[in-house]
Amino acid sequence: MNELDTSGWNKIYKDLQKVIGTEATLNLFKEYRGIQLNLPVRLISRSHMLDVLRIDYDGRNKQKLARAYGYSQRSIERMLREIKEQEES
Repeated sequence: MNELDTSGWNKIYKDLQKVIGTEATLNLFKEYRGIQLNLPVRLISRSHMLDVLRIDYDGRNKQKLARAYGYSQRSIERMLREIKEQEES
């Protein structure tokens, strides 16, 4: 079988190929071609993070949770205030 010639691919597809492989790149192209994708900076959504904080925050592990989930400590503090306000309502 002949190897697929990717030398003429657009740069973004060449970059993706390096990261996720040829087959996955072709699948991504077929599924999303022509659509502009905007990938969030964080993998974990804010709404899910609120749930995580409700369960895992122990009063002392703000910084640890921020690092683990890719949020700033300031963002974690804002979310904790939001949770507190919701609980008080």
